[in-house]
Amino acid sequence: MSVFGTGYRHQVNSWPLSDATGWTHKTAFPQDFADKKFVLVIGNSHLRAIVDGYVEMPKGCLTFGFLSNPGAPASILKREVEVCCPPREPDIVCIMAPCNNLHASRTISEAGKDFARLLRCALYRWHKVYVLDFPPRLNVDEKFQELLRQEYHQVAVQHGLRYLSVAEHFPRNVHDLWCKDGVHLSDNRGMVRLVDLMWIASYTLLEESAPPPLAANEVHPKIKTRKPAKSTPPAADTPVEEEPAPLADNWEEGKGVKKQAALRRYQELLRVSLFLGVSLG
Repeated sequence: MSVFGTGYRHQVNSWPLSDATGWTHKTAFPQDFADKKFVLVIGNSHLRAIVDGYVEMPKGCLTFGFLSNPGAPASILKREVEVCCPPREPDIVCIMAPCNNLHASRTISEAGKDFARLLRCALYRWHKVYVLDFPPRLNVDEKFQELLRQEYHQVAVQHGLRYLSVAEHFPRNVHDLWCKDGVHLSDNRGMVRLVDLMWIASYTLLEESAPPPLAANEVHPKIKTRKPAKSTPPAADTPVEEEPAPLADNWEEGKGVKKQAALRRYQELLRVSLFLGVSLG
């Protein structure tokens, strides 16, 4: 039984065709970076509302540019990434997991291989990349979508990239998060939630990559003196040894390590933004 959304979505505008792929294509880049961190977002029709100005990104210390190919699977996005010319080197690149492979690929495995090629192309061009999960569709079997997410997640981890899930923030029983087609998020509810997630994810990952300031109690590592035997008086040049620093906990199995404090901060920011309605600006 098909389920339809009840939210509002703008009337789709006509877009030009890409010289590289022949697919509908449009980019939107900031006019003034104003010393802000630049985030480049690559995706499909979920970005239409942002590129055409119907939905705005949250204000703050980040500025965003977008490359959108409605209906494009991973193989088309890869070709667009190859020729993409942003006005400035992005500080981080967000690749939205291509949900169009739900129909464009014959198997989940084939979709994973196309996605891997897209990630390798992005990593060849830019030094810091992450993947943002695709929002659920109401008109596609939930289990099938979950299989594709798991495949994408595994591929991302194999390439040392973070895959941030968003599906739990779009409950399928809250129908006004989607427009009538059950595929695209509504401008008034669903897209507002998606841009918040996109902003928070980008900000958090950029903060993680910055050198953390030392706290007052972390300026020097703790040391302890080797305890001498009772029968021997302590020598003036008794050697000292440092206690081993605690190991950070892994969040994912990919390259690098993520501290639990950063994970808690990410989850807390999500709760504040999505459930308390606090502005990020």
